[in-house]
Amino acid sequence: MNFIAAIIAGLIAFMIGGLWYSVLFGKAWQKEIKITDKQIKAAGSGTPQMILAVVVEVIVSLFVFFLLTHTDLNILCAGAVIGLISVFSSLKNYFFEMKSIKLIFINESYRMICFIVMATAAYFFN
Repeated sequence: MNFIAAIIAGLIAFMIGGLWYSVLFGKAWQKEIKITDKQIKAAGSGTPQMILAVVVEVIVSLFVFFLLTHTDLNILCAGAVIGLISVFSSLKNYFFEMKSIKLIFINESYRMICFIVMATAAYFFN
């Protein structure tokens, strides 16, 4: 397992999240979760949340790399399966929370892209 590649893939996934929830889908995401710019500013800098998010993303990437490099399955297919398991596992929460399909799409398409990035990195750096 290539630890440096796994860490870099986690950092890339985190950066994609930064773009995803600001430039690409930030306003739509805010609308769907019913939070305003004023509430975000009042909550503070967001630094602790960002630090936790990057740590979690790197840990997830390490787990994904470990699983993908310790299986006989095709790494890219196995990565897609891990992503799909994660997405489908999350869906039940959205149903009970009565969240919109738009929010599900925003959050879960980001999740799938992160797993694709991690699986691709594992494939090339294995």
